[in-house]
Amino acid sequence: MQDSLTILNTQETAAHGVFEEKRSRFIADACHIDQVNDAVEFVARIRLQHPKARHIAFAALYLDANDVAAERMSDDGEPAGTAGKPILELLRHRSVADCAITVTRYFGGVLLGAGGLTRAYASAAATALDVAQYGKTIMCARFTLIISYPQLSLCKRAIALNNGSIVDTQYTQNVVLIADIPAVNARSFKTRIVDGLSGDIQLHEEGLQRSILALSH
Repeated sequence: MQDSLTILNTQETAAHGVFEEKRSRFIADACHIDQVNDAVEFVARIRLQHPKARHIAFAALYLDANDVAAERMSDDGEPAGTAGKPILELLRHRSVADCAITVTRYFGGVLLGAGGLTRAYASAAATALDVAQYGKTIMCARFTLIISYPQLSLCKRAIALNNGSIVDTQYTQNVVLIADIPAVNARSFKTRIVDGLSGDIQLHEEGLQRSILALSH
């Protein structure tokens, strides 16, 4: 799978923007999704916030582990192709995946025409993406490590040196670590663990997982 860009904003902390055109108000909200059907839940949440809105168009784009895109969109009563499609095209153009965007329209009394609507919905969606928090989705190898307490600091260092992250830690008779390591670093990580840690250690590779790394502004 190729690395891709996504946004980190959740449904509760959706990126938000507003665009106005000829007295019509277009309110955009964008959030991260873990599957394409999450977009339906997000739209329902937005409808509760805007019960009097005339239209709530949306688009969603999700990439699975095989880089197969799943897409959904709706014009929500606007002329066909003037609302959901320009939002989806914006996601494609900016290469943003695992994302849903809604654009809520309050009609201002002036008809915009098909071209005007298309530009307005795209412009509104862009206002949300412009203020979103971004991360990079990468493929990681997930490892489960069972180690002794004296081995913990060296193990954490090996994870950090390979740009990995600790998903879970369990402290029992031994320490159980679950870590995600970028797939390109998996071999180096295994070598460092085997060569660097003395004593008994159990290292299990669980397969590939998608992981998100936050991008600094």
